[in-house]
Amino acid sequence: MRIVEHVREAMGEQTELNFGQFCRLFQRDPWRGLLPKEVLDQLPQVVLKYTNYHNQCKDQSTPADPPLLHDARQLFNRFDVDSS
Repeated sequence: MRIVEHVREAMGEQTELNFGQFCRLFQRDPWRGLLPKEVLDQLPQVVLKYTNYHNQCKDQSTPADPPLLHDARQLFNRFDVDSS
């Protein structure tokens, strides 16, 4: 597996993997095999909603996430070992 390469591609030019990039990573093989089909079917919409929502909230210092994104972010934070 090319784990490091996949993560670097998902990060682009950034030095940290954010929530949206983390979700996009799971849309690719071999990562997508780790998630149930029901989650994979909804993941593109979650990424789009996350991106759109945060683009609209750039002026706010601490925007609140909608409920679905809040749950997904909690899952991300649970596994985010370096708090990035």
